[in-house]
This record gives sequence, structure tokens and C-alpha cells, in this order.
Amino acid sequence: MAEQPRTTLPARQKAGQPLIVGAGPVGLTAALKLAQAKHAVRIIDRSPAPNTESRALLMSHHTLALLRDMGLAAKLLGVGHVVRGMNLTINGKAKARLDFDFFPHKLKGLLVVPQNEAERVLADALRETGVLVERHTELVAATMDPQGGDIELRTGNACESCHVSWLIGADGAQSDLRRMLDFELRGSAPASRWSILDLDLGGQADSNRMEICIARGAPTLIRIPMGHGRHRVMGLAGDIRGILPDRWHPGGIHWQAGFDAVQRLTESRIKGRAAIIGDAAHQNLPLGCRGMNLGIEDAVTLTEIINDAANPEINAPTSGRDEQSRVLFRGWERDRVARTRASLAVSRRMETLVTRPTGWQLFKLPLALRFLGLSPALRREVLSLLTDLRQ
Repeated sequence: MAEQPRTTLPARQKAGQPLIVGAGPVGLTAALKLAQAKHAVRIIDRSPAPNTESRALLMSHHTLALLRDMGLAAKLLGVGHVVRGMNLTINGKAKARLDFDFFPHKLKGLLVVPQNEAERVLADALRETGVLVERHTELVAATMDPQGGDIELRTGNACESCHVSWLIGADGAQSDLRRMLDFELRGSAPASRWSILDLDLGGQADSNRMEICIARGAPTLIRIPMGHGRHRVMGLAGDIRGILPDRWHPGGIHWQAGFDAVQRLTESRIKGRAAIIGDAAHQNLPLGCRGMNLGIEDAVTLTEIINDAANPEINAPTSGRDEQSRVLFRGWERDRVARTRASLAVSRRMETLVTRPTGWQLFKLPLALRFLGLSPALRREVLSLLTDLRQ
């Protein structure tokens, strides 16, 4: 059952209640983690209805492990599609194939879960805790300090003022909270524009294997199976509909969009008791398939510290607990910035490989894939690029 737009404002929330801004997969994960720890959490989103599009797609093994601890792995596997390998085509000819059975994970593949499906699973789990997304509601103002803060919300023409213990911005690349609290977003300006097509394919478009098509003088195409005959194709071009290989037998288009290849991050993530996570704090290349994964990791690690800091069983003076919390949150901030930089570096390597391949790379890449099992160094690189696993 989809969330319904609010027609009346809720009762004033209790002092000390955390508020999540943004009901994408990152915000929903944060809200669910807090709700499971018995926080009276509240989550808002300015959109009137759940998302029907799916910009994010691949779910890494590490992300799946985090969500398994929250009781969601089986549900995500139920709505997802497992990709078992990868084909490489160069200049129209099949050059190599790679089976994912060497992955050190029982799934032995990559899990494809469209973003809207992931959000539905998370929202259903959140609803089971008694928390509903408050839609058509936006953050208007926020003043935060080390003990909490005062905020203003607007739902339609109605306004509300309240106090929160934590304010977590998971409201995307155009984050209102990031702007209000002057978090500086640094990074590259748009360098190229990619196209995305979700469409039905037949013919030689393998439903169990992703494919990279590289050709000199033509945009690189990346195909990811989504299940049930549907595939996602990405390419470095304004419109890729006319350059799809005939052997794929292109069919009906379900969704089409474009995105700029930008990489940005904030060096700080916390001010007082306000934090930004997900695309509000970092913007990755969709090509790297890391945005949703990095954001969910942000949400889980942050809320774990919030839960620990709020644990009434910790027997320590208030001043000692406050200082310990500050150290933990600053440590979290440093770790997340470092993690983001590492992730951006991996995505940059992937983009360079598929968008500006040299003749030497076109020669050695098929060999690398064929002899992957013989080279631990190559295996680590592929695992880093494809699965985000740490070895």
C-alpha cells in the first residue's frame, strides 16, 4: 500500500525525536534503523507519492549484508534479479566472458534491484514498525546545536515548528538541508552527459549476463539485465536509441533519462546534531553503481552511532557521554569522507576504461578477463570495480 499524502499535520512531535528528510532508499534505511532501535522517528518527503523511476540499480554485496542485519535480504532477493557474469564485445566482436562464480559470496553474482523496488521494500518494513512517510512535506528552516535543534516544516499551506534531537538530510543532490547549513559541495563540473534506457531486449541480449560494448569511434554501451526481458543500457551520447546493436532486438522503452558525469563530495557531514548522507553528501558517477550503496552505508553507520549514544544503559556522567559521542561522530565523518574518496576513485577508473580506452587497453582487457583466475591482482581489481567487496 502506497503512502497517502497528508491532509492534516501530525501532532507536535516529542522533544528528542529524530527527523529524516528524504524518503529515498537512504532516508528510508536511516528511518528503519532508528525505528528498529525504538526511536520515535519521523520521515518526510516533499514528493506526493513514492518514486516510480529507478536511477540506482545494482546492490553491492556489502550493502546486502548491512540490510540482511535489518531483516531485509530475503525480500530484496525476492524482487531482484541476479546477474551471473559479464560479456565483453569490442568492435562488434565477442572478445571475452567472465563468470562471477569466483566471487567470495554465496550469491555468486550481482544483485539488480531497481531503486523504486528497494524503496518499496524499505517503506513496507518501516510501516511494520508503525512509521509512515509524511509526503508533500518539506523542510523550510533549521537551527541546530550540539543538543538538537528547532525546525520548521510546511505541508501544503500549513506550517509547523518543532524540536528534534537529530536532523538527518537524505534529500538528494539538491539537498535543502545542505544548503541551509552551508555544507560546501566540492568536485568536478559536468564533463560528459550519459543516456539511460530501460527497455525490452531479445535476440542475443543475455538475460543472465551484463555486457560492455566498446568500439573505436562510437559511444561505449553498458547493458545490465533487470529480469523479465528488461534491460538497462547506458551510453555516452545524447540519445542512444539509434545506436543499439541490432542483435539485441530492441523493443519497448519503459524509461529514458540522462545524467551528467559529475563527482562531488562534502568534506564535512555533521553540524551540531544535523547530518547529511547519501547524494546530499556525495555525488558519484551512475556508471560506477555506487551512489545508492554508499548512501545506505552512510545511513547504517550513522544511525548505529546515534543508537549507541542514546542507549540509557550506558553508565557514565553526561559530560563524559557527550564527549564520547562527539569523538564517535567526528570519527564517522572522517571515515565516510575517506570512504567516499575511495569509491569515487574506483568509479573514475571505470569511466576512463569505458569512455577513453587506449589501443593497449583494448588489447589487454580481453586477456585480463580470460585469465582472471590466474591473477590475484586482476581478481582484486574486478571485485573492487564490480562488487565493492573488501579483501
